[in-house]
Amino acid sequence: MGLSDQLNQEYITAMKAKNERAVSVIRMLKTAIKNQEIESGHELSEEELHAVARRLIKQSQDALQDFERGGRVDLADAARVEIAQLQTYVPAPFSEDQILVFIDECIAETGAKSAADMGKVMGAVMKKIGSCADGRVARALVAKRLSL
Repeated sequence: MGLSDQLNQEYITAMKAKNERAVSVIRMLKTAIKNQEIESGHELSEEELHAVARRLIKQSQDALQDFERGGRVDLADAARVEIAQLQTYVPAPFSEDQILVFIDECIAETGAKSAADMGKVMGAVMKKIGSCADGRVARALVAKRLSL
């Protein structure tokens, strides 16, 4: 079952259960997906759907930091719940060990020898891991591998 179907089923279930928080988060995600489809002019692929969910997670994390700095515990708690629910709609990110496997493959494929080859390796790594890992983590690991 794709993410779109999952959202539709969970939306109906949340509506029947009168779970206002879940309904709100699902509605927000469905709206963001629809807006992206209108902007791009085509139906989104699963990867693009996950990217929309990740973008909303990032926005909620930024808002959470602002709420915590502002001392708004109530809004911070709501943002944490929102983030937790949104994270159920994206695949689990790769672990550092999994990323290192991709990095080693890319280093071998590109023939990289030093930090000067960082761009070639990062391009290949990001194609393989896509949005299933944080680019900053991957960059740090590539830098570490190439400096050895």
